[in-house]
Amino acid sequence: MNAQIGDWLSRIQARIDQPYARVLACDPVNSSMIRHWCEAHGVDDPRYRVGVGECTDAQLAPPSMLQVWLQPGPSGWRPEGSAQVDATEIIRLFSEGGYTGLVGVNVDQEFVRYLHAGERLYSVSTLVLVSDRKSTGLGDGYFFTVRQDVFAQDDEKVAVLHFRQLCYLPKESS
Repeated sequence: MNAQIGDWLSRIQARIDQPYARVLACDPVNSSMIRHWCEAHGVDDPRYRVGVGECTDAQLAPPSMLQVWLQPGPSGWRPEGSAQVDATEIIRLFSEGGYTGLVGVNVDQEFVRYLHAGERLYSVSTLVLVSDRKSTGLGDGYFFTVRQDVFAQDDEKVAVLHFRQLCYLPKESS
């Protein structure tokens, strides 16, 4: 059993500080999604509005909406030229070791600048930390942190996100 544990854990540890390939956003930053997101969240800021049917590069997107363009939908579809494997592979590797529980711990976000309608984004994810095995109220597990560097199509960095998660062995149900 130790060889099996060592195999999946050593594959995870081998990924530390090794960037995954670029993942392209499915859609460009666009005024329709900005409008929908602002309406759904009750945001009424003139920086995020344009006239009806108008889309200009001057329109800005709220920084907190960044994930709208970066996450694939339930099908997992990604555009041609995009990496099909990213840091979510780490969750699969933990599952191989029996650590099937997953919970998000926190996200740190640094927004370098606003996004503009019409921009195409991509991200590069890197596993930056894996803890020693810890005992938690959810079960024994490993905390890990993935850094996601986000760029506009001209390779200008626009944001850096750090996602900290816990993969754990679920406790037996009573």
